[in-house]
Amino acid sequence: MNRKKCSYLAGLIDGEGTIGFSKCNGKYRVPVISIASTTFEFMDFLQNNFGGVVISKKVYSDKHSPSWEWRVTNQRALGIMLDVKEYMIEPKKVSRIEFLLNNYNPVRNGRYTDEEIKQKLQTEIDFFKI
Repeated sequence: MNRKKCSYLAGLIDGEGTIGFSKCNGKYRVPVISIASTTFEFMDFLQNNFGGVVISKKVYSDKHSPSWEWRVTNQRALGIMLDVKEYMIEPKKVSRIEFLLNNYNPVRNGRYTDEEIKQKLQTEIDFFKI
């Protein structure tokens, strides 16, 4: 990813984004980056430039505008984290990115030994302490 896009996305994540863990198509959590907006064109821009998916969020009141969430998970999220890390400023998000890049052991084939499961669950617990 080029420097301009990396710094732009880092600013978006710093200001409006979330660095987290989410259950996606399985029983274990995976790294996730997400940004929400009421502007669909913005969500479309993120998806077209950085991959991921755009999800429509439920509107709970007539007073609320429709909104969407862009999210990228697992290996793609880790790759983006690696690309934007040097441009990030917000301390908690930087800590979360560094933790995931240093401690998350990605799924190789979805089959874990008992020790790998124990380590994976401990990584999740430690992540949420940040």
